[in-house]
Amino acid sequence: MRVPFRSSPFLLFAMAGLWTSESWSASPTLSVILPRGAARGATAEVVFHGANLGDAVDLLFHEPGLSLAKMEVVDSNQVKCVLGIAPDTPLGPQPVRIRTRTGISNLALFSVGNLRELAEPEPNDDPKNAPEVPLDSTVNGRVTSEDVDFYAVQLKPGDRLAVEIEALRLGTVLFDPKLRLFSPAGHELIAEDDTSLCAQDAAFVHVAEATGRYTVAVSEAAYGGAENDYYRLHLGRFPRPLAMSPLGGVSAATTTVTWLGDPGISTETLSVPETSIPRTVRVSSKSQAGESPTRLRFRSSPYPGILESEPNNQADQATPGSIPGAFDGILSQAGDADFFQFPGIPGQSFEVRVWARELGSPLDSVLAVFGPDGGALLSDDDSAGIDSVGRITTSSTATHRIEVRDHLGRGGPLFSYRVEVNPIRPTVNLTLLENKPVQAAVPRGNRALLLLSAQRNDFGGALNLGFGRLPDAVRAEHQPFREDLSTLPVLISAATEAQIAGALVDITAAHSADPSITGRLSQDVVLVYGDNEVVFLPQRVDRVALAVTDPAPFEIEMHQPKVPIVRGGAMDLVVRARRAPGFADAIDLRVPWTPSGVGAGTGIIPAGATETSVHLDAGSGAALGTWKLAVTGSSAGWTVATPFIDLEVSEPWVTFEVVKAETERGKPVEMTVSLTQAHPFAGTFKAELLGYPGGISVPPLDFTRETTALQFPITVTPEAPSGKHEGLFVRAILEASGETILHQSGGGQLVVYDPLPPELQQQQPTPAPAVEAQAEQPKRKTRFPNG
Repeated sequence: MRVPFRSSPFLLFAMAGLWTSESWSASPTLSVILPRGAARGATAEVVFHGANLGDAVDLLFHEPGLSLAKMEVVDSNQVKCVLGIAPDTPLGPQPVRIRTRTGISNLALFSVGNLRELAEPEPNDDPKNAPEVPLDSTVNGRVTSEDVDFYAVQLKPGDRLAVEIEALRLGTVLFDPKLRLFSPAGHELIAEDDTSLCAQDAAFVHVAEATGRYTVAVSEAAYGGAENDYYRLHLGRFPRPLAMSPLGGVSAATTTVTWLGDPGISTETLSVPETSIPRTVRVSSKSQAGESPTRLRFRSSPYPGILESEPNNQADQATPGSIPGAFDGILSQAGDADFFQFPGIPGQSFEVRVWARELGSPLDSVLAVFGPDGGALLSDDDSAGIDSVGRITTSSTATHRIEVRDHLGRGGPLFSYRVEVNPIRPTVNLTLLENKPVQAAVPRGNRALLLLSAQRNDFGGALNLGFGRLPDAVRAEHQPFREDLSTLPVLISAATEAQIAGALVDITAAHSADPSITGRLSQDVVLVYGDNEVVFLPQRVDRVALAVTDPAPFEIEMHQPKVPIVRGGAMDLVVRARRAPGFADAIDLRVPWTPSGVGAGTGIIPAGATETSVHLDAGSGAALGTWKLAVTGSSAGWTVATPFIDLEVSEPWVTFEVVKAETERGKPVEMTVSLTQAHPFAGTFKAELLGYPGGISVPPLDFTRETTALQFPITVTPEAPSGKHEGLFVRAILEASGETILHQSGGGQLVVYDPLPPELQQQQPTPAPAVEAQAEQPKRKTRFPNG
């Protein structure tokens, strides 16, 4: 059935000439930023390489410190930019995106340093002729196939040489670098690969014993290499701790940490960033020699912590502490185990979590918590990635104990860890589904759809959503986030008068009954995958990157149904497109979200066409109610969404009870189907009995609201298959408000038997002989029961 399509003001405006052929370009993509980094406190000229960059207008920076001073489009694959890098910009890789008039790119990383920046001097593949690099420099280089790059530095006895490489952490490709250090005599002193603090990258500190020319070699770990294997090599006297203890401190206070892995530095007092809840922050190591080129991960918590007091490798030597709180230590040698003890709080539940590998420690922790009687309350290995986590409930104020050890019994001076015992508190985590880049491009006068997922932890209930400052003339629309929903579609709409703009937008949630229970968007954007999509480098973001773009060359709209879809029924949603002049590409349609129990197909508006339908099926347990539903359409690099429609899911207006019928092949039979009306309807409609095999036919029957039963005549031909034919059902299409409502119900069975052979069918049964009536004989008296 055709339905009218309403033109929106946007469509009329667009058709008047707002669309241009230049707007039909695909979304921008970033492949690499060169050079891969620059020093802070100055400006730097960099080139963004990628595709579909010809209409670039701006950059989006996820962290403070970087700014765009100038942008020049070279061609569709290159954009030159002058970046301002503030003196206090955090060191290390910083996430950035490029925004064009037609979209927003994937996230890429640009590294900020604090040393002298040098380009790789060529040739540098001969250790005897390795170019000499002044200390406290960063070399921007590349390892191509089977390439080894050599750099020389001059050292005297007692000089510290700190070396760190950023390669995988630059987020371009899966580049696993290896560092080696050679003495003036050419002997290999250090070979470092996969330093725990640096993921797949490497770092080391060496104190020279002789005067001379030392050589640093950079290669791929397996001596491979590729065109995009870029690196930043830091060489100098800067502090480069490889671990620390403690691994956390009290929020908004100062704490003294001991640096590990660098003999040139010992302790430092850090100002702990303020946080209202325990979370991971970044800190730098600073000394008179400078600052570490990249930051270390550190826990900020409102609860106090204690350091282990040796010896504490036996339960009766446990270091005392209190909960909620933290316990820090180092498994300093192989086979080491550390014990802590604390008094319990009756009836209180806690989460006990080891922070080690996630903070850069090599420790593969095993965690155990023991009650006052010595029984295990918790034992865990890898429930938090490589780290350990679990929950306990303390029943008394008696002494409880914690044990930490390494899974393989390893240990060493870098095997630091932190155990946090925090109260269980309700939280909510927000992520975007089907949106790995965590971004949205919203064409002017059009819409984009976000699929928001909420994970409620230790509570239930409805949520109130909040959206940070959206660009002018942009709004977010969604249905209430009911307590029975874990996923919600959110429509982001840009008015026709919206300006081309971009923003990083917070999405927050709060419990509708208790606003103190809150959460926000926090999601990993994976920059580097290995084989089988193994994640090698994620980048955590806490805001969605949003861009208002030029108008798309098409808009789609869905007809608003006037009738519900009923449980067990189906519906075809009519979707129409309005195209810009000259745009005729096919448009792929999908329904990203449906209420529970409702399934959706996909659709295609063919090239040059303007209409199609998308099919919905409602199961017998489909969620009842009225739901906001939208369809997305993709074509020519654009993805847009329809406005929401209200989809009502209701109980069937009429149900059909299909019973069992039996017959033989070649013999007709009637099947009785009873009707139950649950919703008033008017008119005469047809019911069809379906689900039977070939060789069987059943005519449709008329029914009205007064009908209580239908007698379906079933014709069974001699060729019909015998056996039990299950799943017979009745399909009926009712009509209301000029639209149809498909009903389906049943579950009946038709049993078809093979007829008897002809000779048995024609044989007449022999009459039984007559039996003469006999007078009843008197019973013989006997003492035997059966005699």
